[in-house]
Amino acid sequence: MKIYAAFALILLVPAFAISQSSTAATTSDFDDSALAVPVPVDQQPSKEDLNRLFEVMHLREQIQRQLQMMPQMIQQQMRQQWKQISAKYGSQLTPDQQAGLEKVMQKYMNKAFSVYNVDQMIADMIPIYQRHFTRDDIKSLTEFYGTPSGQRMLAVQPVIMKEYMPIVMKHVQESTAQLTDELENDMAAYMKSIAPAGGSNSK
Repeated sequence: MKIYAAFALILLVPAFAISQSSTAATTSDFDDSALAVPVPVDQQPSKEDLNRLFEVMHLREQIQRQLQMMPQMIQQQMRQQWKQISAKYGSQLTPDQQAGLEKVMQKYMNKAFSVYNVDQMIADMIPIYQRHFTRDDIKSLTEFYGTPSGQRMLAVQPVIMKEYMPIVMKHVQESTAQLTDELENDMAAYMKSIAPAGGSNSK
């Protein structure tokens, strides 16, 4: 079950990467209900406006760097989960079997990162940005990210994420292990509660 959870996490990584790369500002000073209202079409930025913003943000490079960072961390998590499963159920892999398992893991990680590439990610972002940012917003953001402070923020962000992601993965791993144990215990208790009294052969 834990291995399946890790594979599911692999499929979510590209979406997580782009969400982190494209974070432009905090919304703490805005009313959430107002943010949900689409920007009128005549005030929306053009595709060219957004491409200029993405270019000055180095968005493509940011996403690619983060996607390159994540497979190794996910593999480490999956190795740890497999060790936990092996210890719990007494199933140990030989070195050759372990190498075969890691080859399968790598195969599906490569597939996960290729089914939704960076070009598709950026193309899908454009209409979303258009719904939530005005032309003036995008102009201001483009100007900010063109300043030394904006470029500094962009340069430091991957370093911050590199330090932050192992913390995230650690918490995910710990939470997954605890929830899985709780689920197994609850399922065992439920199956016991519905079992016929005296066993299956009782009349």
